[in-house]
Amino acid sequence: MSTSIRIDILNPKAYKLLQSLAELNLISIRQESKKGFGDILKKLRSNATSAPSLEEISKEVEILRAKRYHLRLLKTVNICFNSSLLKPTIKE
Repeated sequence: MSTSIRIDILNPKAYKLLQSLAELNLISIRQESKKGFGDILKKLRSNATSAPSLEEISKEVEILRAKRYHLRLLKTVNICFNSSLLKPTIKE
């Protein structure tokens, strides 16, 4: 059985302890890549013939967010409008 966990090492002694466990073949240590969004974007752009700029991507994201916001707003208004039409009737 193999389980993976991510550990943030706060004390250098803990790293030495983990290295000792790795030497005993009890665990394996892998370094995570420190690639950020910008690095990934550069790599994707280098493979593409015509890639959008960061400004174009940001503009498109803002357009989609605005559409999503307006849809939620319309649904909320519609729910409020419909519920105001439903008035309880009192039977005597």
